[in-house]
Amino acid sequence: MAKPLKYTADGISKNWDERDWQTYKWAMKTVFQEKKLTEIVDGSIVKSGLSTVEKKEEFDGKQTQIMRMVGTSVPPDTLHQIRDKTTGT
Repeated sequence: MAKPLKYTADGISKNWDERDWQTYKWAMKTVFQEKKLTEIVDGSIVKSGLSTVEKKEEFDGKQTQIMRMVGTSVPPDTLHQIRDKTTGT
C-alpha cells in the first residue's frame, strides 16, 4: 500500500510516489477546461445554487464525469486515499 499523501502549505503533494504532481495537475486542468468542467471543479458552481431539476441533473452528470476522469488517471492505491475526500468534487 502507498504511503498516505502529505501536502505542503501550498497544497502541493509531498510524496506522490516520484510522479510529477505539477504536470499531472496541469494535464487535468487542461482536460477540465476542454470539457467545460472548470467551474464545477473550482467550486464556482455548486449544486445547492442551482434552481431547476434539469440543471441539478446536468450538474450530477458532470460531477460523475469529473470523478471518473480523476479516478481513472491515478493508480488504485492513490484513488483509495482520495475517493472519499469531501473537498472539491
